[in-house]
Amino acid sequence: MLERQQEAERLRQEGRLRYIREDLGRPLWVTVYRCDSVLQQSSVCFFSALIPNAKVKTLIQKEDWDFHFDSGMPGCIQYGGGEDAPVRYLRFGNDEGIEPLVFRRYFHGIKEAYFEVSEEFRHFHRLYFDSRTGKHIKVLGTGEEKEIIVLEGDCLKIRLQEIREFLAIKEMHLAIFFEIRENSMRTMQELGLSETREAQCFSDLIYSLSIGEMRGSTSGTKAFSRLFGKKLIPGCAKEDSNFWPYEKREKRYAEFIIGVDDNGNEIVHTSAPAYLADGFGGNRGAPSYLTPVFFRKNVLSKYYANPGKYSVRDGYLSCGGLWGTYIDNNHPDYVVVWLGDLGRDLHYEEQLYWRSFNVAPEGPPSEVFVRRQIMAQFTDPSRPDLLFKHRLGRFSERCCRVLGWDLFLPLHEGDSHLITALHVPTTDDTAEFDRMVLALAKVLVDSLNEDKISKAIGVEAAAGLKGGILKMERFLKLRGLQGFDEHVKFLRNLQKLRSTSVAHRKGRNFQQVARTLGIGQQPLPKVFEDILRKSLGLLDYLECTLLAAPQE
Repeated sequence: MLERQQEAERLRQEGRLRYIREDLGRPLWVTVYRCDSVLQQSSVCFFSALIPNAKVKTLIQKEDWDFHFDSGMPGCIQYGGGEDAPVRYLRFGNDEGIEPLVFRRYFHGIKEAYFEVSEEFRHFHRLYFDSRTGKHIKVLGTGEEKEIIVLEGDCLKIRLQEIREFLAIKEMHLAIFFEIRENSMRTMQELGLSETREAQCFSDLIYSLSIGEMRGSTSGTKAFSRLFGKKLIPGCAKEDSNFWPYEKREKRYAEFIIGVDDNGNEIVHTSAPAYLADGFGGNRGAPSYLTPVFFRKNVLSKYYANPGKYSVRDGYLSCGGLWGTYIDNNHPDYVVVWLGDLGRDLHYEEQLYWRSFNVAPEGPPSEVFVRRQIMAQFTDPSRPDLLFKHRLGRFSERCCRVLGWDLFLPLHEGDSHLITALHVPTTDDTAEFDRMVLALAKVLVDSLNEDKISKAIGVEAAAGLKGGILKMERFLKLRGLQGFDEHVKFLRNLQKLRSTSVAHRKGRNFQQVARTLGIGQQPLPKVFEDILRKSLGLLDYLECTLLAAPQE
């Protein structure tokens, strides 16, 4: 009895109908295509098309589908008969202004079928297709990425917000067509049902629900129900579309700590440039545009962790070609940014991220930042990580000019992020420290140009030397250079640290090199600063000896 009641409820489709009435087109995602079935029991089919706003009142009065799976391809229409009847080419194959949102590409079984979302929709939102994951990604103004189109098997979904923005500018509605069938091997009498047909029409929905006997069926189906119709989804207001020239959203600005009062309470102020003193008499009495705002060093961790998207350079932070701002990352303890730059250069969401790392100011910005920003002077960086990258680039240029080849090969494209993201760890975290050790070892040890060094010392002599460090030591000795022992020893310690700490489990060998480098005796950021200073010492030594010595 219970099974029959459940089967009768399934044929009534009350849950399906409730979903279509209340949820279809309202949650975060909209199903624009779905076609599946469960043996002979049920089949569910959704399809969609774009309807001109001017045709909504007419088309909502009939439950028939206005568009079908294989519609929307380019075609011609001939008006009237006879040889002279006019022919018109139509991009979407119809002259009613209805357009497809989803194309089902079918190749008669010769090639695999697949789906395409309207090219115009993809271009409208500037979606990036990641062929590795099959995802369509929208890059927001902040640099964040949002998945817009999801294909799960034969179910295609699109984010509602992006659909409504698209509809607003095109002045169209999205029509979602649906046909849902439920079948039963029991008769209507067995299920306690009678043949019915319910039809409803609203301003945005029209459907019919039919329940009846299946006559003449050879599959064993005796009763069925069919829910059939369409639902229309309007666009948002054009002002909410975020599409030029309609966007009217005012930029929001976060407040930042800019000082403390006599009682030790924090003083905060908006970062909106319009409310800051500009140095030319504007907004007298307000904090200056060039008010320094201080942040903890780990504010940059987010950007270092994603070098494919963000670039942390000496004095400048950027996100692709979307945004960038000047920063003082030469300060020994903090990252400093001008209050006005925070408001001018960063999106509100990015400002809120920075606000969570904001601290009361302690002293002035770094001398490097002041010289560059206030005095317009060219100044080398002072922090060891920034200085190392600066000196390495200069050394490579001079090395190629003097020797005719580069002592340290440029990193492979797949490893280029290692030098970009190289930095003094922002916290006392072992994992971050290990990543930086690995990066530096690849730059200074793994990148030694063994082919050129071997030719310089003789191929036969080089054959008996294992590893780039030994070959480099022999190369420097043959050049008649003095004082390279401590630098070679440093490279060996760096290699040991990488091998015993990053590449393998930490053991006795790690403890030995750890004591040598001061690990466990001082914070890891300080340890890595010392390692970078030794790296700078190596570059200085090579530049002053190898590149200054007469070349044969």
